[in-house]
Amino acid sequence: MRAEVVEIARINAKWSLGYDDLQWILRRYKGIDKRDGSDVWENVSFVTYSKAALTRCMREKMGLKWNEALPAEVENLLSILPSNFPEFKAQRMAAWGVGNRVDGVVGSQVAEKGQNASGPME
Repeated sequence: MRAEVVEIARINAKWSLGYDDLQWILRRYKGIDKRDGSDVWENVSFVTYSKAALTRCMREKMGLKWNEALPAEVENLLSILPSNFPEFKAQRMAAWGVGNRVDGVVGSQVAEKGQNASGPME
């Protein structure tokens, strides 16, 4: 069974960063599914630990040279991520509890628990 990929951020029209239970996943946009009109994303890199490795994968897959500056949208995204995936996962679990995702996947469950994106509802 395949784990569901949850989108963290749409980097630009062609690239997205997501995650599953094990890793960050860099995704490339492939087009529109002709059957149902949904977006189709190809998982191209899987990073299980460091943000440095994720940065290298982004640079390679996006066709940038080692000394070429990363696009601003990539730099902005990397600046808010913790230094490794286990820290990222721990932050997600601490913020929303084990098994709860607020990335549009289970928003109704979050609302039922009396929370919103900034914490408990007032």
